[in-house]
Amino acid sequence: MHLRYRRKPPRHSTLSALVFIGVVCVLPAFVNAEQTLTGRSVEFSVQTYNDPQNPFFAGRVHKAIVSEGIEFGLGREGAQNNMDVVPILVDIDENSIEISFSISDPGILASARFNGYIIKFPTDCALLRGARIDQDNTNVEIDNKRISNDATTVMVNVSGLRNDRTSRIAVDLDVRDCPLFSS
Repeated sequence: MHLRYRRKPPRHSTLSALVFIGVVCVLPAFVNAEQTLTGRSVEFSVQTYNDPQNPFFAGRVHKAIVSEGIEFGLGREGAQNNMDVVPILVDIDENSIEISFSISDPGILASARFNGYIIKFPTDCALLRGARIDQDNTNVEIDNKRISNDATTVMVNVSGLRNDRTSRIAVDLDVRDCPLFSS
């Protein structure tokens, strides 16, 4: 007599089914995973401090979506400790940030350990690998020591720099593949 063993079909647990449904439902939410800032949320603020826990000036957080054209046109926000925002225009494209002083009066920016711009791209992944001055498109005396970044934030320290209406700072970003979620 020849016996044949029949294999029972695998039993799927409720948990497995929920995980499968969760993955199927979440995957369409990823619009792209390109190395670009276009379409991403961005937050921009101005801060001045010697101690980050006790700033002399903490500006409003401005929000936008990176797209064609200028994301932020900052004006004065109201003095704090005799300091206020120097009006600027901020244009962010797929892998760079340009800060223009074309709408501000000439002068010297306040000196502090940090006086500058904080540009944050809220996301759950490591979006940024690095940031550096684009010397070909910058006409202000600034070097890479004044630029810092982590996985989602770039800080540009303009403490003590001279500016006029032609002044421009361009920062190149090394952007990683990072899923862009739809809302």
